[in-house]
This record gives sequence, C-alpha cells and structure tokens, in this order.
Amino acid sequence: MKLSKLLILFSVLFLSFSLSAADESGWISSGGESFYDAKNPWILHSKDISYCLEMDQVGFPLNRAEVLAIIEESFHYWQTEFSKTGEISNSPFRKSYKLGKNRITFKERCSGFEDIEFKLGKGQLDQEELSFLEENGHSYLGVAVRKQYDRKSLRGNGFIFISSHKDIKENFSSPDLYPTPWKHHQLLMLTLIHELGHVFGIPHMGNSIMAEAFLDVMTSKYFYRAFISYGVESFLAPPKETKRCTLIDTDMYNFFNLDFRKYNCLYIKKLSDSQYDIYASLNQGKQEKVASLVSLSPDVYGLESKPIGYLRLTKDQELFRSDTTNFRHLIAGPLIERYKLTGKLINHKTFSSYPVTMSVSPESISVISTLKDRFVTVYSYDSLYSNILSETFFVE
Repeated sequence: MKLSKLLILFSVLFLSFSLSAADESGWISSGGESFYDAKNPWILHSKDISYCLEMDQVGFPLNRAEVLAIIEESFHYWQTEFSKTGEISNSPFRKSYKLGKNRITFKERCSGFEDIEFKLGKGQLDQEELSFLEENGHSYLGVAVRKQYDRKSLRGNGFIFISSHKDIKENFSSPDLYPTPWKHHQLLMLTLIHELGHVFGIPHMGNSIMAEAFLDVMTSKYFYRAFISYGVESFLAPPKETKRCTLIDTDMYNFFNLDFRKYNCLYIKKLSDSQYDIYASLNQGKQEKVASLVSLSPDVYGLESKPIGYLRLTKDQELFRSDTTNFRHLIAGPLIERYKLTGKLINHKTFSSYPVTMSVSPESISVISTLKDRFVTVYSYDSLYSNILSETFFVE
C-alpha cells in the first residue's frame, strides 16, 4: 500500500535541518488544527504488539542482540509507567482508555505485517518510506511514522526510524551534536523510549523524556555524559527516592540542626502514601535519619491532573459503547498528576513537630515548613532531565 499525504509523522526531532528552498518562505501554522485521529495511539490496552528489526550492522556499534534487548527494555519502560497512573485522582467514575498491557512478540524477519518495524539506518528504508521522510526537506535523528490506521479496530502500524552513525555524519552538520551516540546503550534506549511514547499516542509535552527538545539536549556534546550516567526517569509517576547534594542553603541546615561541614546531601524516601523519611548523609557516606513526614493526606485544592493524550473515536469504531465513554467521542488517556500533601514533619534531632506542605510531581518534589515564624523550603528536588532541559546558558 502506498504511503499517502495523510501519513502521520509523529516525532520530528531536533536534528531537522532545512534542505529545500520551500522552507525559506517562513510560512507555518501553529494551533487550532483538528487532528481527528492522527494522534491516536497505534495500539490500545490488551492488544498484542508484534515488531521486527532491520538494522545497518556497519552503522551501529551495538550488535543485533544488544539492540533487541534495548527494544525490550523500552517496551517494558512504558508498560511499567502505564501501571502507575491515577495514584491520587483515579476513580471508578473516570472514563479513560488504558495503555500498556500488551503481549510483545518479536518477528525474526520483517514481512510488512508487523505493528512496528524498527529500522536502524537509512539503508533499511524502502523508497516510499525514504521519499516520505525526505518530502519536507529534513533529516531525522529519530522518527515514528504511522503508515496505516484501521478506524474500526482503532489500530495502526508503521515504523520507527533511527539514523545510523553513517547517516549522522552525512546528513547533520550541527557543531553541538555528539556524532556517535549509539555507542552508548542508554542513549539509544532513551531515544527508543521517546519514539515508543509517540506510538502510544503521547505528543511532545512537559519537561522530561517526551519534551520536544529531549533528543536535542540528550545528544548534545555538552550533556550526553549526564544522560549516560544517570538512571532513566519516570514520565508519569513521582520518584520514590530522591536526593539533593547541591545548593543546600542555610535554612535547610538550620532546620535540621546539621553542621554543613559534616553533611553533604539530603535524601527523601517514600514509605507509604502518608509517610516519607528524610535522611542526611555524612561526608563519609553514612546516612542518618533526620526527619519524618507523617499523616500526609492530599490537599483537594492542590491536585492537577493532565492527560498524556487523547483518543478520538471514529464513527466506525467497534471497541467502545457510547455509555462506557460518557457518550463522548474524545476520551482522555492516563494522567500525569501533580499534587500537594499536607501533614506534619517530625524533627528527629529536636523531637519537634511542624506543619508541612509537600508538592509532588514526576519532575519535582518540594517540602515547605516554618522556621521562626516564616515559611522555608526544607527540601527540594528537580529531576536531571527537567534541570538540563530548562537551562538557559551560554557556552564559550
């Protein structure tokens, strides 16, 4: 089947450079479009997903077995993420489509009937696919393209393309680009996680792994090392353990009665929905519990829930009855939640109790209490991804 003009190009990643005079006109639209089912997930909850792999063995330093293992890890990442949603606001009255509970099946050879073809290297694209990607005069580090969509079953298929190192050398000229990112398991996995996010219907959003500039920053020669050495952050759920080792200000030390010459980091660990513990680490590496956040409960006025995407029901679809979707044709998907908790902080050094407010999101955690009749931040954390992506900086 020929690719049509209606094919959906989900992820135009940062390394897109103008190669045609058509781009010089400056005409562009932004906002107000009706995408209809263009951004629907390719595969919904509980449907099997088949995939295959075609790769340029020369242009990728990782071998086929290593790449397949990374693909499996990338699928597992999203299945784990989708199991975390709705911790605070989820209720039986909320109608939503679900994602992630899929059996993943690998096909040794690509037949064209798989749900997702992973194509690593430009030489793996057929002429039709290559023409589609080159149509807009751009080069792509990575991209997810939906080729077909069945409006009855609400199911699509397509391919995920990743440029090889040879492609990068030939097609990209950015002085900021780290030219051999796929030498590193972590960078390829983060790229595939990003692209699979689009397969599951998640647009560019937020300041994390699905941010529009995520791959731009991740493959920058200034930042790639940080992404290699750092763990993969959750997209949907707040972390259960974080630490802060820089910019611990005087208020934080004073609040916990810590000598800044002996302690270098603060940690916060989740024990349950209603309790967290705060630890300080000595310069020698030993951790000491300095406080507990207890009796935490959600502040109903501090809850913000944002769907990661929407499912547009077609008039021909056969999966959902109108009464199960509140008679709506646009259904919100799993939620990203940002919320506040209120409770008490018990200082283990002074055995004093303080009122506390805790703000929690996948990208940040902050704890605010009182010190000498004023509000102070006694702990705060911003994710590495968020910190790097939100920086404005100059490099000489």
